[in-house]
Amino acid sequence: MYFLFVDESGSPEASDASLAFALVGTAIHVDQYKKFTGFFNTIKHEFYPEIMDKPLTSNPKVDKQIRERQELKEILKHSHFDRRNERFMYNVLKHCTQDNCFSVHPVIFLKDQLDNTPTGNWVYPLAFKRLLTSFNNFLTKKNDSGIIILDSRDPGSDDKLVASFYSYTAKDPYGIACTKIVGPPFFARSLMTYGLQIAHHVAYIVFGNYISTYYRKKGGKDYAHLRQFWNFISDSALFGSINNLKGIIVWQ
Repeated sequence: MYFLFVDESGSPEASDASLAFALVGTAIHVDQYKKFTGFFNTIKHEFYPEIMDKPLTSNPKVDKQIRERQELKEILKHSHFDRRNERFMYNVLKHCTQDNCFSVHPVIFLKDQLDNTPTGNWVYPLAFKRLLTSFNNFLTKKNDSGIIILDSRDPGSDDKLVASFYSYTAKDPYGIACTKIVGPPFFARSLMTYGLQIAHHVAYIVFGNYISTYYRKKGGKDYAHLRQFWNFISDSALFGSINNLKGIIVWQ
């Protein structure tokens, strides 16, 4: 059984300044997940003891430690990037790729190359469907099954995504073929879920790679520092072959 932890980077909306949108799944086998969480917890304490060693209180709405841990999601941004954050991510990806701990399933939309004006109403569901097919192809090759876990946004958005899953797997031939995926997606809080935390970083690395590749003169240089991490992923963890369909890039 595999877990596919899914996160996004950029925005699917044309009104947003981000030039691309990436929806990325990071697949980890259930037998390796406990080992990964132990390693990830240890290395976070090693690199960020001033945050991770503080005990959490019982009131997360006002807990300063909660906010500090949330800020660790931003360590790869150009404005936050330093030697410590670089070494942390290097060690995480080195561990995951050397141990074949995960596989990565990206779907990228280059918004200025799409035929239709991008909006979240169609870009996100389409990206999710492409991701489902990629994950199912991976599971078929592994002769295994899997479940999908996403960062919960709000009840309305979560319910729409579940409805999209049911529609796709019941009516669309490609969705009907997704027999290796067990049920609709589950939702969790990324703050307390290490699988979603690594998925967040991986999604940002994928997003940054394509921004720096296609839009270097439009801010892409701010993502050039992520190329070293993309090389880890592309050399060892990407599943499938690339399929470029006029502004939509899928690995499946």
